[in-house]
Amino acid sequence: MTTALATKNALPWVTPEQEHIWLALSAPAKLRAEKLYEVAKAIHAAPHGTKGTLFAQYAAELGYKHVNGLMIPINKYLKTKNWFCLIDRRRDSTTWLKSTDNTLPHAFVEYWKSLVENNQRCLATAYDQLMQQLRLWRNGNPLAAIPGYTTPPLNAPGYLHPAKWSLRDLRRNGPSAIETAAARHGRTEALKHATAVLTTRKGGYPGMELQFDDLHHDTEVVHGDEITRVLEFGGVDYFSNFMLPPGLKPRKHIDGAYKELTEREHALFVVNLFCTVGYSPRGTLAVAENAKAVIRDGLGRKLARWSNDLIKTYTAAMSGAPLISGGYTERAKGSANAKALKEGSGKLYHNMLASLPGQLGMNPADMPAYLTGMRKQTEDILLAQGKLSESLILSHLRFEEYIHIAYDRIARINNRTQHNIEGWLELGLVTTEYLADPTEDRWINIATLPDEQQAAFQIIAAHSPHNFRPRKLSPYEVWTPAAANFIKLSPAAEADCLYEYARRTQPVNAGYFEFQDKDMGLGKFRYRAQYQDHTGNRQYLPNDVEYHLVINPFNPERAFIFTTKGQYLGMTPRHHAAMRSDAEAIHKEQGKKAAHANGLLTAFIVRNGLKDARAMDHNARIAEDGLRATLFPQIHQTHRPTADEPSLYADSDLPAPASDEPTGDDVSRYSLL
Repeated sequence: MTTALATKNALPWVTPEQEHIWLALSAPAKLRAEKLYEVAKAIHAAPHGTKGTLFAQYAAELGYKHVNGLMIPINKYLKTKNWFCLIDRRRDSTTWLKSTDNTLPHAFVEYWKSLVENNQRCLATAYDQLMQQLRLWRNGNPLAAIPGYTTPPLNAPGYLHPAKWSLRDLRRNGPSAIETAAARHGRTEALKHATAVLTTRKGGYPGMELQFDDLHHDTEVVHGDEITRVLEFGGVDYFSNFMLPPGLKPRKHIDGAYKELTEREHALFVVNLFCTVGYSPRGTLAVAENAKAVIRDGLGRKLARWSNDLIKTYTAAMSGAPLISGGYTERAKGSANAKALKEGSGKLYHNMLASLPGQLGMNPADMPAYLTGMRKQTEDILLAQGKLSESLILSHLRFEEYIHIAYDRIARINNRTQHNIEGWLELGLVTTEYLADPTEDRWINIATLPDEQQAAFQIIAAHSPHNFRPRKLSPYEVWTPAAANFIKLSPAAEADCLYEYARRTQPVNAGYFEFQDKDMGLGKFRYRAQYQDHTGNRQYLPNDVEYHLVINPFNPERAFIFTTKGQYLGMTPRHHAAMRSDAEAIHKEQGKKAAHANGLLTAFIVRNGLKDARAMDHNARIAEDGLRATLFPQIHQTHRPTADEPSLYADSDLPAPASDEPTGDDVSRYSLL
């Protein structure tokens, strides 16, 4: 009976059918309704004669200036049992009753959005176009009719535009941000306003995914006698954030045009990376783009074959299709999100190099004003340098100096410990350091010590924890232990992958392959015309014969030799000329020259050596017989039958003995058989 009474006297609240209305209210409106509902329950349960006192008490607690402000909504709710009476509609616009006469026609709103989307710069200009069209329609031009209206709408009282046609109102009825981006920039820009694809490195491993991209450095340097910009192909390991060794080259100005990075150069960079750094035995995914930093299917299949399918390549799809059926085809563009880590790491890299001389700024508008004078001064110094014997100090860095600085900055990035790399703490990539020298603030990484020393430090930490601190591991500390077990492509695999991209036809001249290539670097490139075959023997190539020489510009210290038919012979090192003042180096080169000559004369030495050996054996035998005949004439005297003496073999059927007298020239001296 008590339960039935309580249910009968309970005040109704939000029903399931009204839940969406309740949730659509603002937070202050819901909070006020909940407080008034609790007051209504207390008033409803209070005995007669005490309700007025309760109303006054609750009005004071809730801050009402007069008790009627609380009494009116509570009594109305208790009478109607509709919780909507507890809502203060003055403070929540979602509860306002809107007149259907003031709403804009749907066709007009869509037409207004199309005007905004067609204007590539400014919404206000589209509004001026709409008002001009309205004036033409009012002046009797039927071609200026505005969708959504049968007659030109009149201005609102006291305004110069129809109701709800103010710029402020139409701005709220304009296209969304993603629609504006799609209209003004295309599909790729519109995707930035869509839901992001979130990934995590938890559960991964170093070498799991390598992301590649090209980069234009915002710095000018001097290469040779030319001021140029630095170009780079680079990569980053997704798991450890470790920046891989980059491939740097100057941006040369050839035949009136700048020579930019090419797909071929990126293929050479990737092959060199897998031959020098290697790939994970658990598998490596190489992520590239569809422009310069691309890995075509042919190279991808070769890398997969030589690595037993441990190297896989991925290229993000191009988004060039029109957004609407029948629309214009967009400029094909890949998605930067596929290699977002590599794209984002470029900012940190640029910032680390921003203090070097010759900065170009982030864009042409940010270019320093003094750069013009700086270029002129460097050009004058280069012109004067050709007439002087000693080196002058340039305003710009030389390309060789810049390479060393760039590698140093990359090392700093890889060794940073103050970072917020995603998943680092969840993966436990932290260590404990001990304060070894407080005066110099020198800390020791305990994880690198032997096990017995680590156990000792654990005992020390229990008594002096203030000398220990946790620290995040750097990308270098995460990458290096795993990279020690990476698998590197063999020289044969490198030669096969490079053959389609880096072969050149080169003749042998004086025992060397020699050529000049400004795209590879300054000066001459020389390689010995020799190789080591699969049996380990050194083979020398003859002069004036052409071969295919395969060289990776990112590792020019060795070359691979092929025949002109594409048959692989072997690898040869690069030859660097000895300094004239270095007698020891010259002596070594002379020894190599003698060995080279002996190698080329091997067949000649064998042929003529055998001849001399047979002659020496014959002469030694004759001399030995003569000497013995002189010393022992009785023993070595040979009986020779006279002409009158009958032969012992005359009446027999045995063959006659061979004559000792020579019958002519001894041709055995000239034969190897």
